[in-house]
Amino acid sequence: MKTINPSMKNPMFAKPLMGCSMIEETKEVDSKLPLPKGNSPYAMAKRAEYIQKDLELAKHYYKLAIKYRDRGESAVKDIASILHQEGHTKQACDFLSEHKKFFRDHKKFANLYESLQKQIIPSENCLKRILKIAPISDFETIDSIKAMFKNSSRIVDIEFHYYNGQRAGFLTFSSHSSARKTLEGLLNWDNYKVDWVSGQDLDYIKNCEFWTFALDTQGPALSRGTSTDENTAKHLIGNDLFSELC
Repeated sequence: MKTINPSMKNPMFAKPLMGCSMIEETKEVDSKLPLPKGNSPYAMAKRAEYIQKDLELAKHYYKLAIKYRDRGESAVKDIASILHQEGHTKQACDFLSEHKKFFRDHKKFANLYESLQKQIIPSENCLKRILKIAPISDFETIDSIKAMFKNSSRIVDIEFHYYNGQRAGFLTFSSHSSARKTLEGLLNWDNYKVDWVSGQDLDYIKNCEFWTFALDTQGPALSRGTSTDENTAKHLIGNDLFSELC
C-alpha cells in the first residue's frame, strides 16, 4: 500500500495567515526554540502550541502528524504533554497506551508512562500537607503561630482544635515540600511536639472535639437513656469511640 504524504497545497495543512506582529513574534520565538520549519502537520502543531498558544489547534495538527506519520512518536508525546498540562493526566496515560506502537524505544515509553502514572496516584508524602503542633496555649493566635517560624509565607491556613486534652495548632500547606521547608525554620523546637496529619486525620480530630464538647455539655440528658443525639453520635464516630468518650 502506498504511503500517503500530505500535500503542502492541501487547505487542510495550509499555514494560517499571519500579520506583521505575528511574523515578528515568530522570529522572536524561532530564535529561542528549535521549532521545525515548513508547513508539515508537525511544524504547524508546534507553531500553534508555542506561537499562537492555541492548544486545541496544536492537538488537531499533532493528530494529523500521527495519522500521516510525520514525526509520529514526538507528536504522541506532545499530545500527552498537553493533556497533562490541562490536568487530564489519566487521559494522557491512556493516549500513550493507545499509541505505544509509535515508540521504537520501549524503555523510553515505559519511563514516560510510569512518570505520568505516578502523578495520577500521589505518593504518601504528597498527601502530608498538614502539620500538628502541640501543646498550644489558649493565648496563642494565628499571628503568634506564624511568628514561630523564620518564614511563614508558605502557610495556607491555621486552625486550632482540642485533642487528647491539649489545644493544638493545625497548619495547612499547598504541598508537602512547602511544609518541610517551613518546618525547617521552626524556632524553639524543644517547646513543641510536631506531627504530620492527613486531611482524614484532621476530620477525625474535629469530630472528636465536637462530640467531646457535646457529651460534656449534654451528658445528663444522654445518661437518662438512648436518645436521638446518642444514636447520631454512634453513627458518626462509631460505637468504640463513643464508649471511650463517655
